[in-house]
Amino acid sequence: AVLKAFNYHYNPETGEHWKKEKKHIEHDELFERDKLIKHIISKSTKNNFLKDFFGTYKYFFGGKKGDKRYDYIYENELTIFENGSVEVKNPFNGHTYKGYATIKTDACLQIISYDFEGIFLDGIGNLLTFKIDKYAKKALLIPGVISSLGAKSEIMFAQALLCTELSLTKKDKIIREYFDMLAQPLRLYSPDIRDVEVLVTKYF
Repeated sequence: AVLKAFNYHYNPETGEHWKKEKKHIEHDELFERDKLIKHIISKSTKNNFLKDFFGTYKYFFGGKKGDKRYDYIYENELTIFENGSVEVKNPFNGHTYKGYATIKTDACLQIISYDFEGIFLDGIGNLLTFKIDKYAKKALLIPGVISSLGAKSEIMFAQALLCTELSLTKKDKIIREYFDMLAQPLRLYSPDIRDVEVLVTKYF
């Protein structure tokens, strides 16, 4: 147990022990994460409609317009694999998030991605829900919403858009018009606890 705590391998047959290299530790962590995702997928309901959505997409979601330093539209790459697992690549922080996809009531495509702290599950990262119908697999743009936590752990919901055309970016007119004209408001935040306490004090 002591050897393991200090990242050493131990062979009880020979009595040999040696220190793990960092790359082995990282590989073990990734292996543990993959095992957890595979277990979740194995317990999820299988749906024949999901096979229509295997492949790689762009997905966009709206942010606050107040801060002029950053664009208010965010862009990510999302891949749904044949086993139902999902990878979401965030170019802003360079992270790749893992999760799984499912079809809910044949009307919504849901994608759940997870956050990890080392080998431990740190909760759901994002819950994406897109409105689909029997023509959705042929659609260029599929509307939806995202539920997530902000940088300061604010609970938030935002307008989201799944795009089947990988050449489109957040700079293209069709994407910007969607968020400027069709998807309002762009993001909804829950009130701050302090603000709620002020309200409670006012009336009680």
